[in-house]
Amino acid sequence: MSRAEAEQLLRQGINLYDLGRYAEAIITFDKALDLFPKLAKAHYFKGIAFYDLGRYEEAIESYEKAIRIDSSDSNAWYNKAATLAYLGRNEEALAACDRLLSIKFDNAEGWILKGIALYELGKLKDAISAYDHALTVDPKHAKVHYNK
Repeated sequence: MSRAEAEQLLRQGINLYDLGRYAEAIITFDKALDLFPKLAKAHYFKGIAFYDLGRYEEAIESYEKAIRIDSSDSNAWYNKAATLAYLGRNEEALAACDRLLSIKFDNAEGWILKGIALYELGKLKDAISAYDHALTVDPKHAKVHYNK
C-alpha cells in the first residue's frame, strides 16, 4: 500500500473528526497508520480525537508518536503540553512548552501555556515573564492580560 492511500485515509479521518465522529476517526487514522506507520499527522490527529473523547493518556501517547516521527511539529508539542497541563502534570507540561518554544519562539499560545504551568508550580515571577513574552508576540491578547 502507498503513502498516498494512507494520506487519503488521513483526510477521511479528519472529515469524520470534523463531524464529531471521534471514535470512527480514530479507526480511520489507525487504518492509515497500518498502511504507513510513519504518517505523523495521523498520530497527531488521532491524539486530538482521543483528547475530545476524554482519553487523555492515549492522546499524549499519540502526540508522542507524532513527535518521534517529526520532532519539529509545534502543534503536537503544544497539544502534548496542553494535555499534560490539563492533567495537572505541570513539570512535564513546562518541559513540552520549552521544546515547543525552541521550535516556534513566536507562539503566543505556547507562552501562555508556559505561564499557566509556571503559575501552577508557584513560580509567579517566571509566569509573569512568560506572559510578557506572549505580549511581545500578541500585545492585544486578552487572555495574556487576564492571566498576568
